Amino acid sequence: MSRPDGAEGDTGADAEGEDAVERLLGHDRLPHREWERALRADTVLGLECEDCGYVTATPKAACPRCGSRSVSVIQLPQAGTIYTKTTVEVAPTAHGRGYQIALVDLGDAKLLGRIADGHRVEIDDEVELTGTYEYNGDLAAVFAPA
Repeated sequence: MSRPDGAEGDTGADAEGEDAVERLLGHDRLPHREWERALRADTVLGLECEDCGYVTATPKAACPRCGSRSVSVIQLPQAGTIYTKTTVEVAPTAHGRGYQIALVDLGDAKLLGRIADGHRVEIDDEVELTGTYEYNGDLAAVFAPA
């Protein structure tokens, strides 16, 4: 697992993880654990609604726009631009303080993530996925300036 500073660690990016991602593309379901596995392998998966075309960057049982269950797993870009951001000054001790979280525009969808420690971003800055951050079983994407 990568640390929030973007340092390399065991990201799970192995041949098995890549094969799992390939098997998911085009399927009509995206289990959360498979989404996390792909994210650990530096791949952002999302769902595209086959009825209205809406794209989401996280697992859903149905399209949040039209409610259709006709969705398909797609691969999203690893890079995007900052849509909005905030700095967290008061957080649980284990998270540290003064870190940023941001909503990253990946083109067709937006994904909430943490900005790598030691970096600061502004709206419209270009960023790229550098790893993941895990706390109490929750996984978040980590982005750093491109």
